[in-house]
Amino acid sequence: MLKLDNAILTPHTATIIHECVTRMRTDAAGCVLNVFAGREPPNVAKCDVLKHSKWNHIIPIPLDEKK
Repeated sequence: MLKLDNAILTPHTATIIHECVTRMRTDAAGCVLNVFAGREPPNVAKCDVLKHSKWNHIIPIPLDEKK
């Protein structure tokens, strides 16, 4: 791709904007607060982790409330 005349390559900078960084911080803090309150965090990448016995106290999010 570097040798193509019809391609412009730029670094990925979408996460550098202030709004995106603020959103990531807010979402991460919300996930931590959910876990401390005994609720399932909304964006679990590997749901099998929640099946481990140490997470038995977590209240699952109803399917109609998941993102």
